[in-house]
Amino acid sequence: MNRYRRTARIARTAALALAATACWSAADQHWWLAGGFGYIAFVCVWIGGNYAALHRIERARHDRARETSGAEGPPDRPVPCCSFWRNSDGAVHAPGCPRPHADQRPHDGRPLDEREASAFNAIAARYDHGSRT
Repeated sequence: MNRYRRTARIARTAALALAATACWSAADQHWWLAGGFGYIAFVCVWIGGNYAALHRIERARHDRARETSGAEGPPDRPVPCCSFWRNSDGAVHAPGCPRPHADQRPHDGRPLDEREASAFNAIAARYDHGSRT
């Protein structure tokens, strides 16, 4: 989260609080307070929108710089299936997890043929960062 997004969130939260205060003031027949709080809430929404636009510009600039530099991030990780998997780096699954555990996956016991072995090695090479000893 960059400074623009943080400022946009703060301004929108302030606008929500000010709008609630304006409604309360209007319900209590304090019209001049309701008008003032409503106006300030409107200004906060406007400020929040401007800072949200600045955040989008900053993100686009950052993405464009990353694309032109040619730097690639780490390889894509599998999509997490449950909170246990997310917190254990894929080692543990929740009891109600829809993804089958390693001992529940079907395996016919035969060795991989040449095509399957080369496909497996290509996938494994994406995640191998030279950490083997």
